[in-house]
Amino acid sequence: MAPTLLIPYSFLSLWQHPLLNAVLSASIVGALVFAQGYRYKRVSNAAERQQTKWVVFGTVAALGGYGLFTALDLLLQSAMLASLLGNTAFFVLMLLIPISIAVAVLRHRLYDIDLIINRTLVYGLLTATLVSLYFGGIVVLQRMFVLEAAPIG
Repeated sequence: MAPTLLIPYSFLSLWQHPLLNAVLSASIVGALVFAQGYRYKRVSNAAERQQTKWVVFGTVAALGGYGLFTALDLLLQSAMLASLLGNTAFFVLMLLIPISIAVAVLRHRLYDIDLIINRTLVYGLLTATLVSLYFGGIVVLQRMFVLEAAPIG
């Protein structure tokens, strides 16, 4: 996928090979579905299965609704209203995915607020310290190695 995004008009781009693009896309989606199914059946406990159900519900509802509005748009090709509704529905329905993830997180207590606050403070302080050291080092080294120009005269 990288050549397609980085150099879209080259020979290596998947847009130049639609069959290869379709096969690669289908294999990626198939691998994702297989991995999620395997994890659901073999690895997940009861709480994780409930969380997975919420996320799958949101994703299927979003993609199913998008497919419905796309089919409606194809059937009513001349209607501008159908196209407008289809595009609007796409963005509204795609919101179901993060909403379902949020429901899974909040309903099944996936958050540990003390851990989140602790990591935020530690990593924020570490980042601020590193930025200060970096810019302080730049200023000190610039002062050391830049020669002041002597006035000519």
